[in-house]
Amino acid sequence: MRGNLLGVLLILQVHPFFAFLGGNAPMVNHHAFTRKTSRSFCMQGQDTEPQRKVWSGPGNPLKKSSTKSPSFSDDLIEDLTMKRFGNGWIFYGERETTKNKDYDALAKEAEDLVNQRVIRPDAVLVIGSLSVTGQWMTLKTMEQGLNARILTKEFDKAEDCFGTDGANLDIYYGDVFDDAQLENAMEGIKAVIYCDSGSLPFGETSFERLSKQGVERVVEMAKRMPNVRRMVLISSAGGVFSNQQLEAQRAGEALLEKAGLSYLIIRAGKMENKLGGMKNIAVSPCSAQEMPTKATITPADVADVAITALMIDDVVFKADMAAAAKGEAPPRLPRVSKGLSIDAWLTEEEAEPDQARTLRWTHRTDSFVQFTHLLKALSKASG
Repeated sequence: MRGNLLGVLLILQVHPFFAFLGGNAPMVNHHAFTRKTSRSFCMQGQDTEPQRKVWSGPGNPLKKSSTKSPSFSDDLIEDLTMKRFGNGWIFYGERETTKNKDYDALAKEAEDLVNQRVIRPDAVLVIGSLSVTGQWMTLKTMEQGLNARILTKEFDKAEDCFGTDGANLDIYYGDVFDDAQLENAMEGIKAVIYCDSGSLPFGETSFERLSKQGVERVVEMAKRMPNVRRMVLISSAGGVFSNQQLEAQRAGEALLEKAGLSYLIIRAGKMENKLGGMKNIAVSPCSAQEMPTKATITPADVADVAITALMIDDVVFKADMAAAAKGEAPPRLPRVSKGLSIDAWLTEEEAEPDQARTLRWTHRTDSFVQFTHLLKALSKASG
């Protein structure tokens, strides 16, 4: 008898026709992109087309929500199973905890709790974060205390690399070729680092698509967002796969230089997948052509150059704002030029002769020495 009654109750809970008994709407499989709607992303094309709801904020829109809403049927089943302990109100009278219970309000509270999220403000957005250089760029951003944000469609892989979304950084789903996803990721950031590059002459990862068209998409979006104070583009000085790759990178650089944005283009020497911080980093304007032909650099060292420039920008921005509030002139500080293209490579001189086999970035003192060295080099290159 008890088993039959429980079966009937389960049917009442699940079947849409009997949903009114539980005080809740029937369970439906909501579309993945209905978490939040932003008018700036909706209404693609003609006004007569239906409105398209788009995911807003960080998180993975393809991951099914696990929100559990309280319902009357749940309480009824619990009551029946608890009757042997003397708590069943069917047999012993209604409990005080179930009187005037607002199931709709509880369901809304449960949903709000799941969606509750603190988004890190003034973040640095890294595009191409799952490449070797991009991973170092993201880690260095977090290491230096800057708020990190990445844009990727490989959400699970990103969480494997950097931790669960929201724990160490904000992970945004998408890529630069979707306007809505790109605008969502760039909302409220202060800088963007583009370190994605093509790896093939054709296809989704072609030189033209990632090294030129991708840069163009980010540049055009940044021009519409006054919150973006600088765009950093990681490029190559040489030693690339082919002339086609180098031509695409130079075309991407030209688009950024003509955009009217504050930018930093870093032309890295030949990338070597080695530990960084072992040798001194040399920096000079591209126009000076001081970089040796066979110069090399590591992804970690390139990340140090980019993040140091953004840290200088942070200090200068705050100092200028404070001076402006007092009606004073901007202070004299080392600055990175608003439009700067540099070569970056490693010298033959070891960074720490007495600790040549030690990773410099694991030591606070060594990091400070490197920061000071790069600050002077970037300030000098800025003229």
